[in-house]
Amino acid sequence: MCYLDMIMALVCLVFFVLSRPIGEEKYFGRDSTAAIRGMAMFGIILHHIHNRLGLNSPILSQVGYISTGFFFFVSGYGNMLSMNKEEQIELKWIIGKFLKIYIPFFVAYWFYFLCNVILYSNAVPTIKETIQDIFTISLPNQISWFPKIIISCFVIHFISKKLSYNKIMQIVMVGVVLLLYVVVMHKTGVGKYWYNSVLCYPLGAFIALNKEKIILYFHNKKSRLLLFVGSVIVFVLLFLTSKGFWINQVLCASVFSIMCFAYTMIFKIKTNIMAWVGN
Repeated sequence: MCYLDMIMALVCLVFFVLSRPIGEEKYFGRDSTAAIRGMAMFGIILHHIHNRLGLNSPILSQVGYISTGFFFFVSGYGNMLSMNKEEQIELKWIIGKFLKIYIPFFVAYWFYFLCNVILYSNAVPTIKETIQDIFTISLPNQISWFPKIIISCFVIHFISKKLSYNKIMQIVMVGVVLLLYVVVMHKTGVGKYWYNSVLCYPLGAFIALNKEKIILYFHNKKSRLLLFVGSVIVFVLLFLTSKGFWINQVLCASVFSIMCFAYTMIFKIKTNIMAWVGN
């Protein structure tokens, strides 16, 4: 186990130690999801450090994709809950989502650009290339892919809401479009892993739509514990047999997201540091 694995293990240990038995709380609410996002963000950071250093950790080589999948899951979950509050969703909903994602990204992107100018002056893209990368719908590179794709998810979900009042049909439409997107990306050879995790978005929307039914079905602690332990076992088995197959990566991220949802049905997550990182 390399030292980055040890750091990830420590992050997870802190996460679980600071959890408490569930009290009166909305399951998978803002505090819980923020804390889990924080843990996922640590995983993504360590994943990139692992890749840059050329290490060969079977854990950190996959944890970035799984963590990214959780971000898509939470986005689908949150957006479905938001849309369910109102019969009609106006254009300002999309504009608000766009600004919430793009303003922090825009600031971070230019900070990254200036760092490259200072540290790697020979490998800096031109201003024109940078503006095109930020503001066009060209295929995203390693820096700008996430905000472009997550905003695309919002737009697709918004359109599906306008086309159908049936919530299941909305999720199906989003899922079909995103599945086609993944297939096209694979056919064009853009990358076998960057886009797979987007399929967790419709899963998050589906869980949000059926949240009350799930909570009612798993009404006692024993059944919730069984759901959590079962999802942990399935996740570990998928992780150990993934071997880089894209469908396994999607399933790993999906089961991890369900595992997190089940965890919040048992424990209240009180981790201010993790929540700060997640937010």
